[in-house]
Amino acid sequence: MRPHSVFELLLLSFFWGSSFLLIQIGVAEFGPAPLMFLRTMLAGLMILLVLIFRREVWMLLKHWKNFIPLGLLDSSLPYMLSAYAALHIPSGTISVINAVTPLWGALVAWLWLGIRLTISGAIGLLIGLVGIIFLVWDRFELALSDSTLALAAAILGPVCYALSACYARKYLSSFSPFVNATGSSLTSGVLLMPLAWYWWPTEPISTMAWSAALVLAVLCSAVAYVLYYRLIQHIGPARAMTVSYLVPVVGLFWGWTLMDEHFSLRTLVGVLLIFTGLALANGLLKRRAPMLKQSDSD
Repeated sequence: MRPHSVFELLLLSFFWGSSFLLIQIGVAEFGPAPLMFLRTMLAGLMILLVLIFRREVWMLLKHWKNFIPLGLLDSSLPYMLSAYAALHIPSGTISVINAVTPLWGALVAWLWLGIRLTISGAIGLLIGLVGIIFLVWDRFELALSDSTLALAAAILGPVCYALSACYARKYLSSFSPFVNATGSSLTSGVLLMPLAWYWWPTEPISTMAWSAALVLAVLCSAVAYVLYYRLIQHIGPARAMTVSYLVPVVGLFWGWTLMDEHFSLRTLVGVLLIFTGLALANGLLKRRAPMLKQSDSD
């Protein structure tokens, strides 16, 4: 993996790792549907301006039907599931559950696209999973005592991401990342619009909640999804989804700096295992053994 792809992966993990905290701030006042509608629609309109500047709007209009499954699987459904889970489960726990996305991605890529893991790729994913367990074993036990439906929603979200990444690689790889990000966000916003209208809050919304929604839209959606689709094109869907292994690390960082959470030796071991697994799965520790036998070289 080239240095620019590594940088984009780290930047994407920072944006998405911060999104769970922002969701927990905003969802308490907006509710799941209105918050996710604002996140996706505002993000889509932002990237649409870039698309107009790049003169690529015609591609979006010509192939708009292709973006309906993407918007459903990549934005509206998993966002709603995460927002609902955030009402009952701590944001750090949700980010950790979300980190199993690469395992679902590898399974879906194998069954759907015929892309098989190498031995080193499989070992890297498992090492990363062990690191996640180190990080959140006590939090996961706490989560099991909360709402069963919320826990199921948090687990189902990564499955949607795995399906959407493989769908984008199979059917939308010829489009630019800006077209895919715009199509996904706008389609999701349209799908969520009736739900947002029905459940729009009647009480005034605080400045903090509005700020959380705007940051979610601009950084954690508009910018993040352009980076994400670039990574899918350059390093493949399974490698791109390993960003989920870094998300809990960002969540722990915010917990440590903003919430005064304790940074223990077990936390340090978990972080080191995650980075080791991520590097091995992406071929950074063994250059001649890429994670996917049939993935495109970057």
